[in-house]
Amino acid sequence: MKKLILVFKEKFNFNRISKKNRVKLQTFLNFDITNFLQRLSVNDMTISTYDYKFIDFNENEVFVDLHFKSISKNKILMTLDQKDTHKSYYTQSSKILTDMFMSGFIKSISRNISSPITNLLGAIELIKLKNNSEEHDRLMRIISDEGNKIKNYVSMVNSFNSNITLENEFSNIHKCLNKSFDLIDKNLIKNIYVNKDFDPSIPEISYNESLLIKCFYNILINFYENKKCTEIKIITKINHNTFIKSEELQKVLKLPIHVKIIGNGISLDENIEKFMFYPFITSKANAEGLGLTFVNSILSSYGGHFKYEREKNLSTFNLFFPINKNRR
Repeated sequence: MKKLILVFKEKFNFNRISKKNRVKLQTFLNFDITNFLQRLSVNDMTISTYDYKFIDFNENEVFVDLHFKSISKNKILMTLDQKDTHKSYYTQSSKILTDMFMSGFIKSISRNISSPITNLLGAIELIKLKNNSEEHDRLMRIISDEGNKIKNYVSMVNSFNSNITLENEFSNIHKCLNKSFDLIDKNLIKNIYVNKDFDPSIPEISYNESLLIKCFYNILINFYENKKCTEIKIITKINHNTFIKSEELQKVLKLPIHVKIIGNGISLDENIEKFMFYPFITSKANAEGLGLTFVNSILSSYGGHFKYEREKNLSTFNLFFPINKNRR
């Protein structure tokens, strides 16, 4: 057995972790480390596993990334890196969340259900009184437009239904990223510089292509609708040594495909940022607050992982994808 040398970064001290968490870490080392050691003994590489949640002695949650690197024939360096900027799944309930959710829900229902129905009923009454064909056509367009608003809204909400069977096809992730830009208003696109750093070795994956394009669009639009954003960088890479700790599934997931969408200028209220993956949570006046919730829902349905990080003036959306076993 190789010796483990623990090295801690500046803002992380092992004595902050409670005894309960030490047992969790020991369990991880006893079981998962075997596979890591075998990999490290063959090649000079670094293996990382992300998003381990610990509770310190002050009952505060801390998120930690674990990095392993072979530094000599019989020594492995294990680094624990506390993620101060980690923003991911939050399952705790609070009065703030309840108030924000209900406020957004009521506004959304009013805008997308109550208002269109009122317009429809009013148009129907006017049709009964009008015989002018031009006026009749205008009123029929109102009915059609308002009816489509309701239909589209219901369709959008229904997309969160986990019981719906997704029709998948082999998709090129870079093709989907490029297509997502086609959905953005041309007047918004010209104001922001986009830097794409794509890894050509990424294989095609079996996903619903239209949903994947919509996921990327829902992330990108947050930057394009922000007047302070001047640059977006998109990085794709494949790393078979990337592992994510899923609190929901209580296991380590191997998610080798990593898409990073980085931009500047986004500044969110702390409460908005904390619950940004929940439905109807938004700082935008006329938005539904469902975009990032949709991304989280779709990615999770495929066994992927969605994570947000912020450092200084940069916001980073990380999407981790598994590689399907029956890929091309």
